[in-house]
Amino acid sequence: MWDKDLYFFTQEIKCTCKWNCFWTELLTRVWESKKSIETVLENISEYEKEDLDLLILKKLIKDINNKENKIINLNVHIWTLLNDEYIENLYILKNLWLKIYVEILETTKNLENNIWFLDLINKQIKILQWKWIKIWLDDYPAWNTKFLLKYLTQLDFIKIDKQVLLKESSNFIKIINNYVNEIKVYQKNALIIVEWVEDWKYIDVLLELWVDAFQWYYFWKPKEIKKDLSIW
Repeated sequence: MWDKDLYFFTQEIKCTCKWNCFWTELLTRVWESKKSIETVLENISEYEKEDLDLLILKKLIKDINNKENKIINLNVHIWTLLNDEYIENLYILKNLWLKIYVEILETTKNLENNIWFLDLINKQIKILQWKWIKIWLDDYPAWNTKFLLKYLTQLDFIKIDKQVLLKESSNFIKIINNYVNEIKVYQKNALIIVEWVEDWKYIDVLLELWVDAFQWYYFWKPKEIKKDLSIW
């Protein structure tokens, strides 16, 4: 239902060790209002979110060319990982692009009473990782992401949500340090990315806290793509 209204942006993620672009997150917007897709998600069901994930993936396969073989992160709702049609199309994209990662979004659903579901998700994650598709956990520590951190199989990346720095800018050292330590307890091999680092005053401190990468809009704003991922 949003096919004609969807358009894509990319947001670079910078690695702290080399300061180059290691990964690129694919962002989706709704053309009519140019508002974040999250605004739309607030008013639709989990089933519709699955449909939207699939629609975005199919449109990406059809419309976007990745000539330079950039590493792209795809945002996906956790329920979608058990959607066979989505997984089939994910493999199609993998064959076309080679380097794609999956970024699991937060969910407001109560997952603690759905352990059977998470067991299935863990099996799916292992299959995807075996096929060289790395798995990210987005939006930490919002909603159920703390529970997912503890229960999901070994994740490749954890992203500390932008709200942490937005709300805790005066006390960010202690807060980020606590989150980094918490992440390392349950996901010791996962790389840690901090969102919304908009000021250089954060950089040196975050490097000392063993953060692996930054994603922020002040220096690297999202760029629209139409047909070719090499245009940014």
